[in-house]
Amino acid sequence: MSKFLGIDSSTQSMTALIIDFEQETIIAEESINFDEHFGDQYDIKNGTFELHPGEIHSPPLLWLDALDLLFETLHKQGHILSSVNAISGSGQQHGTVYLNKTAGNVLADLDAKEKLSKSLSGVFSRNTAPIWMDSSTTK
Repeated sequence: MSKFLGIDSSTQSMTALIIDFEQETIIAEESINFDEHFGDQYDIKNGTFELHPGEIHSPPLLWLDALDLLFETLHKQGHILSSVNAISGSGQQHGTVYLNKTAGNVLADLDAKEKLSKSLSGVFSRNTAPIWMDSSTTK
């Protein structure tokens, strides 16, 4: 069986699809709605928040928490992620994440047992990321 995992991160959710390439079947589909799971924690609405009029951002730690929850959910459903042959990812349109100089070393030493948001919390030079809805650069 050839399993492939596709992950799409949109403005409001993160979705995974596992397919069996040879059988041409969908094995699993799961979606994590950001507001539903993390709205209170990150004070978001529709996956975003407005810092100032026209300045629309999302917290990168939200995306990491959603990715962890997505993998946890698939695992709890009985999907053996180590049997996946390839992973493809796509991200929301025009989201910008700024990393600081520690990112390379931290990424090289990730611990699979730690939550990504905990492990990577110190690698961002900004706590929020402008997304495609941001129009602050038009000023």
